[in-house]
Amino acid sequence: MNNFVSVIIPNYNGMEHLGECLGSLIEQTFGSFDITVVDNGSTDNSVNFITENYPSVNVLKLNRNYGFARGANEGIKNVLMNTCSEYILLLNNDVVCSRDFIENFLKGFKNKNVLSCACRMMNYYDRTVIDDCGITFNRYGHPFALCHGEKYDASFKRGEGITGCCAGAGLYKKEVFKKIGLFDENFIAYYEDVDLAVRIKIQGYECGYADDAVCYHKRGGSYGKVKFYDTEMCSRNLVFIWAKNYPVGFIFRKTPLFISGEIRRYHHLLKNFFLREALFSFKGLIRGVCGVLGMLKKRRMYSSAEKEICEKIF
Repeated sequence: MNNFVSVIIPNYNGMEHLGECLGSLIEQTFGSFDITVVDNGSTDNSVNFITENYPSVNVLKLNRNYGFARGANEGIKNVLMNTCSEYILLLNNDVVCSRDFIENFLKGFKNKNVLSCACRMMNYYDRTVIDDCGITFNRYGHPFALCHGEKYDASFKRGEGITGCCAGAGLYKKEVFKKIGLFDENFIAYYEDVDLAVRIKIQGYECGYADDAVCYHKRGGSYGKVKFYDTEMCSRNLVFIWAKNYPVGFIFRKTPLFISGEIRRYHHLLKNFFLREALFSFKGLIRGVCGVLGMLKKRRMYSSAEKEICEKIF
């Protein structure tokens, strides 16, 4: 069985993170992999840093910053055309991997129905705290990182209820991109992995979980210099997720909860004088509403079996 892995790292002005990220990959116990950094038009000497210090790493240069989704897709298309890899590992440039990360990650594919796999992402700065161990949804229909902020102990074992994996450190069988399609580039960054996870799940496939595959995430490191960018894009793309993927019946049932949840959230932000965060969040919400028509055009008719799966997801 071919277990060759192609690692794809979208990068934009991430030179300060690349040394640790690439260094942790070079030292992996698993040896059958290659690395491609997709550079989104960086201006911080990232490309020269890679070519000078990591000559074995392939660099795919884009002419400007297209965002995570387009960067990931360019890397995936390159793998689909030019390699015999069976797996594609998507990795943020601000992730540092344990030495046996890839070796243990592959163990999460326990049957043929598992086409993606989540790992245990820990907080880089406090390595006793979980950053993410898979995508799931709350009762309001909002996606969130499972176990984010929880303390990890030796008895910890999760995996139940996972809808998909975070693309900041997600392992996919290459065939998933042929069967389901690539990331939706309209999302640009944030929740593009949620959209893909839902599409995979609706088609009847599963996401595995590998607790022994451990990496350390500097959450916000990739886009942290752009103040409140994540706040705006998450609000925008949440609307896109609803418009594109949620069943009509769910939308009717959950819209009152969504509105009440948003009111409480904005009340909290304003009460605590997080005025700029509230402003950017509201800006994202308006941008999302303005883009709803485009997302509605991407909706598909669900079969009865797919509707049943949707009910379980959301």
